Amino acid sequence: MDVVELAAERGVTPLDAMLDVALDDDLETRFWSVLANDDPEAIAWLLPRDGVLLGLADSGAHVSQLCDACFATDLLDSRAQLATKTGAEWAGNAGKLDAVSEILRLLEGGLEDISASRSRVPWGVPFPDEDGHTVYVWFDALPNYISAIGYPGDGFADTWPAALHVIGKDITRFHCVIWPAMLLSAGLELPDVVWGHGFVKIGGGKLSKSEAKQLDLDQLIDRHGPDAFRYFLLREIPWDRDRDFPSVEAFLDQFDERYNSDLANDLGNLLNRTVAMARKYRDGAIVPPGGTALDDAIDDALETYVDAMRQHRLHDGLDAAMTIVRAANGFIDSEEPWKLAREPKQAERLDAVLAALARGLATTAVLLQPFIPAKAAEMWERLGGDEMPALAELPHRLPTALPERADSVLFPRFEREPRSG
Repeated sequence: MDVVELAAERGVTPLDAMLDVALDDDLETRFWSVLANDDPEAIAWLLPRDGVLLGLADSGAHVSQLCDACFATDLLDSRAQLATKTGAEWAGNAGKLDAVSEILRLLEGGLEDISASRSRVPWGVPFPDEDGHTVYVWFDALPNYISAIGYPGDGFADTWPAALHVIGKDITRFHCVIWPAMLLSAGLELPDVVWGHGFVKIGGGKLSKSEAKQLDLDQLIDRHGPDAFRYFLLREIPWDRDRDFPSVEAFLDQFDERYNSDLANDLGNLLNRTVAMARKYRDGAIVPPGGTALDDAIDDALETYVDAMRQHRLHDGLDAAMTIVRAANGFIDSEEPWKLAREPKQAERLDAVLAALARGLATTAVLLQPFIPAKAAEMWERLGGDEMPALAELPHRLPTALPERADSVLFPRFEREPRSG
């Protein structure tokens, strides 16, 4: 049911129908107050240039066929600024998605004024002071980015401009040309970086209705928990391109495999083994780390992680964090702490091994915090920490004593039932 049909069913105007289904009353109030022209400067980009209504003047007759006799915003003045701003350093990964090239071609080909209103769309937001005109849908949608954080109120400048604006790769034109032009027209700063992410595909295309039902979001979250689902999407699917799964079954199989191998086996078992050995051999006491091969691996992973995250390559950053986990498990196998514990002369070596393992887990918890926040916090608590530190604070907040407590399994193994047929 579309907005017009909903309005007719409820006996209200289309605008009132949209308000009725708004999800957030506070956001709704701020958003509509901006569009209702409570503050003329707040919608400067929506107002016609020099009072001209394109398509009504004789010279603009041909435009009326294209822009539906609507008000327009001027992109011409913004072209030079947009061309300067658009580039790999601003559009993030978009070059790999051909989005930067698309935007640059658009700018090089010349920009024309675009319609900010529609005259034959009854369900839109009424255009200020003009009966019969409604705001073009993107012009009423895009301001949500700033009205949601209080524009044009006093606190707006505390959170704008955005350091990183994440969008789908299919709407780069709206966010790299139209939205910046609107902001420039209003005298506002542009986001530092616009990042267009790729898509999850099934069999080479977008999800069909039947596939979407099989990949119900709530069911996927319930399958292994919200953090595990976050991990899977951010680890398995490159942040800068599409990820195509042959089928829904392949998607679910890979989710289960990634959960069991990375989270239940590698990370969960590492935490359990390390905590158990530290309690058994040293009553939970941990000495300052340093000087082992694992410490070197941690240092290398930290450098890789920081570099990847600064470039918004989240999947590579997540892989760097898990590199520590893999190195730590290999370190246990090679050092065999249970043998060191039986040799009094190896006491210092055992201390160094346990310290390196505790440092590896603490570092992993901090690095994973953006990806699996709840489980990372649980890891940090299991290591004796309280509030999760920032990465820069970590060297001064490493575990020194593991608490005595009854621990639950961080990621229980998943045993999948055989498919019927």
